[in-house]
Amino acid sequence: MSRRLLVFDLDGTLIDSRRDLCAGINLMRQHYGLAPLPVDQVSGYVGDGIRKLVTRALAGFPADLDEAVRLNHQFYREHLHDATTMYSDVSEGLQALAEAGHELAVITNKPEDATRELLRHFKIDGRFSHVIGGDSGFPLKPDPAALLDLMARTHCDPGQTWMIGDHQTDIESGQRAGAHSLFVTYGIGSPGALTPDLTLDSFATVTRHFLSRHPRAIQALVLISGGLDSQLAVKVLQSQGIEVKGVVFKSPFFNGQTALEAARQLNIDVLMEDFTPTLMPLLDQPTHGFGSGLNPCIDCHTAMIRLAGELMRKLGFHFVATGEVLNQRPMSQNPRSLDTVERESGLAGYLVRPLSARALAETLPEKKGWVRRDLLLDLHGRSRKPQMDLARQYGLTHYPQPAGGCLLTDPAYSQRLKELKAHEGLGNASAIARLRMGRHFRIQGLRLIIGRQQSDNEALERGATDHDCVLAPATVKGPVSLIDAHASDEVLRIALSICARYCSTPDAVVVDMEIRGPHGLRTWQAPRFTDAELEPYRI
Repeated sequence: MSRRLLVFDLDGTLIDSRRDLCAGINLMRQHYGLAPLPVDQVSGYVGDGIRKLVTRALAGFPADLDEAVRLNHQFYREHLHDATTMYSDVSEGLQALAEAGHELAVITNKPEDATRELLRHFKIDGRFSHVIGGDSGFPLKPDPAALLDLMARTHCDPGQTWMIGDHQTDIESGQRAGAHSLFVTYGIGSPGALTPDLTLDSFATVTRHFLSRHPRAIQALVLISGGLDSQLAVKVLQSQGIEVKGVVFKSPFFNGQTALEAARQLNIDVLMEDFTPTLMPLLDQPTHGFGSGLNPCIDCHTAMIRLAGELMRKLGFHFVATGEVLNQRPMSQNPRSLDTVERESGLAGYLVRPLSARALAETLPEKKGWVRRDLLLDLHGRSRKPQMDLARQYGLTHYPQPAGGCLLTDPAYSQRLKELKAHEGLGNASAIARLRMGRHFRIQGLRLIIGRQQSDNEALERGATDHDCVLAPATVKGPVSLIDAHASDEVLRIALSICARYCSTPDAVVVDMEIRGPHGLRTWQAPRFTDAELEPYRI
């Protein structure tokens, strides 16, 4: 059974205090020479805190309100539990709920000292981890501040939280906090014009409801890119008590490391799927074309959703979710593109986009009650401010800037990939991986890669195979370079001169270079090219 935060009102929910509340009011009225009021009339004044109770009970009598509140508090404390009783099954029910692992708390508009004394008197004070009264430093219900603070302190999301009470202030407080609300009909008040999530007629039924609520939790499979939007999608779903698992797709163009770091921050498990075999054919002739680079965004995303749908059905998830925001990206996130992805992925109806759901058609998980539509968002457009505000609200501090995590959208990288595709094709994973490194040149059909920084040098040296020649300066600092081992001497002469241009010898005309390859070690004196001389070879 999943842990829940169950927050109870006091008067009219746990205890029947009407007669003692009425006694305190009538003693105050007696002090002012006023006639007593009947219990039912005073009961109708209860629920909004002591000051409103006293104001209503004085009915316009010109008393000093602060003095009247003090007198009422004094008289009520003197008769706090003379006639007050605990409702049937409360003690046993609270014990059973606590033993089942639920977190129990009290939020009431009654002063905290009186609340705690009543809980002690009925020997149920040990059942509650937190008790918040009307003078505990928070605004009175229906303001949700106390409930929101309690949720934060107990690390419970709104979806795990229930506000349980007999008055419209309890229902409104729960709804404004985004939590569930439960109204009990046996108490003092009424729900007013509000509609609680659940209405029950006894504390025994309340207990049975939460002890029997152990159907399989709603589970969502969420695509995690590592960006802020996918992280927020997870948090929005978790806030409803939905269990989330991530799926991370990796390829030569997005390695998944950022997504794994995001998953650690979110504290969720992830499935890591190699997307390369699915993606590579899409770089040939995608049905929906390319974006500004070599990015087949619509086809790519459709394929991801299709694979996620297969995992959903195989592993028993209820639905798939993404962090897409309507119209954030003009090509791939406009209404038509979103519809295309959902339809062609075969996941129609079971794809939830929590950040924009209320601006889109209702999905089956929403219709089935698995997801509360009113707790989803209606973000749209390119502004990032709402997401930044939500990140602060959810305590998300680590996320990349929205620059696009896919190399296929990068103009420079796309140009290199197109050039590779035209000459060697895209069947060599090592060649694709090397596109991310250094400077690239083409000499008589062969590719020369020159390290731009130390990490490039190390990666090129480490990744060299029997099919490569490693070029490097023999006596000075400079880059490591790779070229095909079958390069002719003419090609090597040009390649070495280009490499020499980037060595740390600005005044040298000739640089001593080494060639390490399948045929052993050779040395070569290479004249340094000028920028103008090397430019025709640059990719």
